[in-house]
Amino acid sequence: MSRTIQVKGDHPQGLALCTRIYLMQSMEKEFGKVAYCKKPPTTGDPETDVAFVQFQNQEDAERAVTALRKGLTLSTTWQGITLDIRGDWKPGEFGKGSKPSSSFVKWQPENVEDSRSFLTRNASRSRTDRQHWRRPEEDIEA
Repeated sequence: MSRTIQVKGDHPQGLALCTRIYLMQSMEKEFGKVAYCKKPPTTGDPETDVAFVQFQNQEDAERAVTALRKGLTLSTTWQGITLDIRGDWKPGEFGKGSKPSSSFVKWQPENVEDSRSFLTRNASRSRTDRQHWRRPEEDIEA
């Protein structure tokens, strides 16, 4: 999985006119498979309104950052508005090859093809494999 990209709207209203789904679909169509996309609710301040995108491949993310540094135009046909966005790597995120802090635990696996791959772990969900505490039989009969 790639490093996280921080996206900002280059518009007087920031990213308020763009939905998370539309941003994710636009990025996938332009650069490649998106593994994670988050757009918090808008604050009303265009400088603080950000979205975060993470691609499956680092190469796709690097192409996206190169384009976002120059500026990218999204055309929302359902609102009839063109929105310019800019972006760069998320600040404060550890770089490639560096060690994360001890409090940081990355719960996502490195290679995720789809959401079903989370379920295909080797862990068994059978109740027979679990060890349960049981009362001795003489306590049950009494």
